[in-house]
Amino acid sequence: MRAEPIMPRETAILAIDTATGGCSVAIAIGETVVAERRMQMRRGHSEHLAGMIRDVMTEAGMEADSLAAIAATRGPGAFTGLRIGLATARAAALACGCPAIGLTTFAVVAEGARRSAGEALPVLAAIDSRRAE
Repeated sequence: MRAEPIMPRETAILAIDTATGGCSVAIAIGETVVAERRMQMRRGHSEHLAGMIRDVMTEAGMEADSLAAIAATRGPGAFTGLRIGLATARAAALACGCPAIGLTTFAVVAEGARRSAGEALPVLAAIDSRRAE
């Protein structure tokens, strides 16, 4: 038996980040993150990403057709990690009939910093390119 989604389709977003030295997956309903998984890794995104998505969907009590959109970081970041995250997001979006959204890694890092600060502050986002840049 299929579990009923915990919120309307219009508000549930699956977010994927494979751009940096980790792999992260979360489901947000409105402004609230209801399930998340994170793993530090330089390699191995393809081996872990699908299982992480399955785990957050299960924890949130959601089915794929409950999602309003799937968001993924689109760079800058590690090329292989980006390909895995974007391809997974696109395939999942096609399968569940919702849009795939690409967000810059800088925008995601900056928004996380703003939320952590708890107030509207100017933010400069930077990531390590691992090429001395």
